Amino acid sequence: MPVRSRLQLRQGVGTQKLRDTYVGTTTASVGAVGSVYLIDSAVANLAFSGETLYARTWLKVNGMQLMVATFNTGSGAYVTLQTAATAIGSGAQYEHHRKLSPAEKDRCIDGIVTRLWSRQEVPINTVAGALVYSLGSGFKIFGAYYLGNPAGSLDRGQGQLAPGWNIVSTATGRELRLVPGSGLAGSQQLIIDAQVRATLGAADAATVNIPDENWVLDGIAARCYQSMAADAPGQEAGKYAALASAYAKSFVKGIGAFRDPVDMNWRGAFDGLVV
Repeated sequence: MPVRSRLQLRQGVGTQKLRDTYVGTTTASVGAVGSVYLIDSAVANLAFSGETLYARTWLKVNGMQLMVATFNTGSGAYVTLQTAATAIGSGAQYEHHRKLSPAEKDRCIDGIVTRLWSRQEVPINTVAGALVYSLGSGFKIFGAYYLGNPAGSLDRGQGQLAPGWNIVSTATGRELRLVPGSGLAGSQQLIIDAQVRATLGAADAATVNIPDENWVLDGIAARCYQSMAADAPGQEAGKYAALASAYAKSFVKGIGAFRDPVDMNWRGAFDGLVV
């Protein structure tokens, strides 16, 4: 399962799907004072003209989102009236977003990541003799067992919980309850077999496990084009809406292909409940 950062997902959807994003490096350093200018000689082009060429587009650099006011075609200098929160060094990577802001792309990324689930083990440290364990949210529970030797490299001593254990919903959340007399030792570890909802931190370096990069980018692109359609004039809105629909269909088709297999035949500890 590939691991991707927020930075990689944002740049991926911008360069591969929306094709509105350029990723470059600065060729001059800028201090954190006054109006920001960012120079990349690689984008200079004397065949272009007009300072408004990239007006009201966005730059993402050093964690800052900046709006371009003017662009110097001869030098490749982006100029903004905003003040930089940090200095921008020569050789710093930056993103230039022409149709949709990086902040809006990040919101679209979050909207898709929260729809991703993966089957995994959720470890819970045990308390000797305890019969009740509070469970967090954000995952679907399919079963539970314990490890007698959780630090073992050859055999971790997987064992089954005593029949009769149950998951109970309370006013304060879910609890796993063991039957009296079946408490675990403090050296053992309780394992929940669950599908866990993916999460992605706000930082560009934050990472998330995804089943397939192209499939996830399709879902993000669908959301991005929906946002673009909402703010575009009539003819452009129709084009963006059609692209949003196409990417959404591709994402929906992939849900079955990349969904973890789940055994819904709960037996063992649930023999008395499942008929």
